[in-house]
Amino acid sequence: MFFVIPRVKSGGFVRALRLAGGALLIGMGILATLSAGCGGDDNSNPVNEEPAVEDTGWVSDTSYTLDVDEPSGLAWDPTRCALWTVSDQTRRVYLVSLEGEKLRTLPWVGHDPEGIAYNDSLGMLYVVDEAAGSLTALDTNGVVQYEYSFTGVGEGGNDGLEGITCLPDSGKMLVLREDNWPTLYVVNSTGNIEILVNMRYADDISGADYDPTTGRLWVVSDQSKKVYWLTLEGTLVASWRIGISSGEGIVAIGDTLYIATDNTEKLYRYIYHPGIVAE
Repeated sequence: MFFVIPRVKSGGFVRALRLAGGALLIGMGILATLSAGCGGDDNSNPVNEEPAVEDTGWVSDTSYTLDVDEPSGLAWDPTRCALWTVSDQTRRVYLVSLEGEKLRTLPWVGHDPEGIAYNDSLGMLYVVDEAAGSLTALDTNGVVQYEYSFTGVGEGGNDGLEGITCLPDSGKMLVLREDNWPTLYVVNSTGNIEILVNMRYADDISGADYDPTTGRLWVVSDQSKKVYWLTLEGTLVASWRIGISSGEGIVAIGDTLYIATDNTEKLYRYIYHPGIVAE
């Protein structure tokens, strides 16, 4: 079992929920609604088998130097036509162009930020911190709006929080646990949290992105060197090998994917070409 301890930074808990527009994951009701069996060794959790045939249409056509030290996580900002990312090294949030150029640096400094999501309709950024086991909501000026601390989700190691993505159409969010049974958690607007799927076919999961224009959920694995396409119900549709290591963030924009690597500090672009074998 795990719990959430809210730490509201400004305006009280009611204001925090209002600022999130009902879209952020955790409310006070979570303390009473979490069920036992959220550990990785619970065989009752939903599990999908990996398809034998991989999707063959994704081709890497170019890569850019990403002007961020050890980037981790990516989030698409359609208003600015740019990407948000966090740095393992500097522990800060950056806005970068689609060619990897640094555009802005926010003043906020985290502890061990690993994933980032952006809700364009609310103008809000959400950052998950692996070591602290926390989620912090920021405005685009880097001002903390509120923060939630998690316990019992493997915080303090590589089985902690690694990624996050918004589901703006449903008012939900997805949170990733990296290792020790890689797991996707879904949280609804009333504060209930539950396991969506254990991705036991992946060695780990290091980033996720939901593309509302296609309805597809994308997950990248650093150790497996793969990208997985899932439905919002957690069903695995397809997977493909990306051929690069340390993929730590992913963004989908229609038929284009961007993947950030932390070891080489690169931003890879993949274009979908039906019928072409992926590299």
